[in-house]
Amino acid sequence: MNVIPFRHLEQYYEIRWMYDGHTLHVRAFKNNRPADGFTYSVSSEIAFDMNTTQGTDAVAILVEDAKRAITENRWANLIDAIKQSEKESS
Repeated sequence: MNVIPFRHLEQYYEIRWMYDGHTLHVRAFKNNRPADGFTYSVSSEIAFDMNTTQGTDAVAILVEDAKRAITENRWANLIDAIKQSEKESS
């Protein structure tokens, strides 16, 4: 497992990524617990193709997206949208 620490609003987070032989998995953690409900993954074949055809690093892309989810408060925004939708439908 690889760990990339970062801070946001004076809070300490870790972006952890690992490769299980078939899939690359990325997730944000805070205090050794998932920081939100998002998990990012890509198959080794797609990651290889991204690197070969586009020169892009799948790890870097997924790590940055996991960081943005924290800094943009995406999980809380998603939960709020679901709750609002449920109120409107009832």
